[in-house]
Amino acid sequence: GLTSPTYIDFRKMLNKYDNKIDLLAVEISSHAFVQKRYFRFEFDHGAWTNLSQDHLDYHETMEKYFSAKEKIFDVVSGNVCVINTESIVNRINSKKMKTISIESFKDNPFLGIEYNQKNMTLAKELLRLSGFKANSINIKKISPPPGRFNIYQYRTGQIVIDFAHTPDALKNICTEIKKSFPNNKLITVFGCGGDRDKSKRPLMGKVATEQSDYVYIT
Repeated sequence: GLTSPTYIDFRKMLNKYDNKIDLLAVEISSHAFVQKRYFRFEFDHGAWTNLSQDHLDYHETMEKYFSAKEKIFDVVSGNVCVINTESIVNRINSKKMKTISIESFKDNPFLGIEYNQKNMTLAKELLRLSGFKANSINIKKISPPPGRFNIYQYRTGQIVIDFAHTPDALKNICTEIKKSFPNNKLITVFGCGGDRDKSKRPLMGKVATEQSDYVYIT
């Protein structure tokens, strides 16, 4: 039920799989950093994907959100990889930061999307740093998980399902859809629940109306 398991659950997992695995990859949320769920645990390497408005119901301000995510440098002994075009590069002051350039993956439509290219580039770099031969990966066989730019044919058009839950993510997905299907109109169906960060609502509504031909708000 959590992006990052609690401290005790995480330790239980490590104990269960001890001596049975060669590599452990963990997604650490900003909440987990603030709550010290990985207290005194050291990772070999890490990656910081980006910074856009999210979880302000918990962190309150973007500065506090940035500070929470910046704690990744406290739990990593080696490098923290960041795409060199990300705006956070100029804000980070750590010798552990390793900037890398986006790779191009032309043999897979899913990886034709810029933010997927960024994520794949970071994943491959983490594999390299961990001693694996990342270039041997068959890019053509990589498929998106449920809810990540899933494309379905419907009559003469396409339906794209994506778990875009921030203004930046919604803008990115709309932009990429318009690039991929330039001759089609864009109808956006989305919702933004008010039980968490209400400040995202007008921002996501603005993005949807600016990027789309029609908008349906659930």
